[in-house]
Amino acid sequence: MADPQIVSEQGRYYVLNKPAGYVVNDSLTAHGNLTLQDWVRNNLHTDISADDMNRNGIVHRLDKETSGIILVAKDHEAMIELQKLFANSSVSKVYKCLVHGKMISSELVSAPIARLPKNRTKFGVVVGGRDASTEFVPQGFFEHEGWDYTLVKALPKTGRTHQIRVHALHIKHPLVSDPKYLGSKAYKSDLTFCPRLFLHAASISFVDPFTNTPVTFESDLPADLSGALERLTVSN
Repeated sequence: MADPQIVSEQGRYYVLNKPAGYVVNDSLTAHGNLTLQDWVRNNLHTDISADDMNRNGIVHRLDKETSGIILVAKDHEAMIELQKLFANSSVSKVYKCLVHGKMISSELVSAPIARLPKNRTKFGVVVGGRDASTEFVPQGFFEHEGWDYTLVKALPKTGRTHQIRVHALHIKHPLVSDPKYLGSKAYKSDLTFCPRLFLHAASISFVDPFTNTPVTFESDLPADLSGALERLTVSN
């Protein structure tokens, strides 16, 4: 598994590129596997405790299977200020994902999300769940062995667990190689060209609370996902 990379070091925080396979923070669900929090503790100079709230400065989360941009605060005050941006919906995030089917036009999905009562490891659209909103913008079409796919830019307006994956499934465009939300036939077919969940946190934008200037940090598709696209045939 590749190591995290420093995309940018700012005065009060780091911007990292997290590889797929890293659980973000230490917890029982990490099952003893190396976490991003381990890597931060061993490789970055932060002055923040390792408890469940502070996580050695890791400001927000990405799913284990998701790669891409993540912020790490250098001190407790920076952690608080950066987390305020997320709490106030003042952070714009762009994800790239490959979904099943042809998504002909952009779709804005507003549907509440909660854990599924009969399977607590999964989330779904549930009445009474937490409000969640995601915009999906198609970028290109592909095909492979009789299956249609769409490369999509996903713009989450909220930050619920598995939000993009759940909302994509809700509109019948589940993400490629998603072990949790795909049926077994589609999942096995996807693995012939894409080795893991096709979801990448491609960019993050906000007004830096310490310099009061707009900033954007970006991460290109990693080799495993760009390689998956190269195995597909472009379609109209």
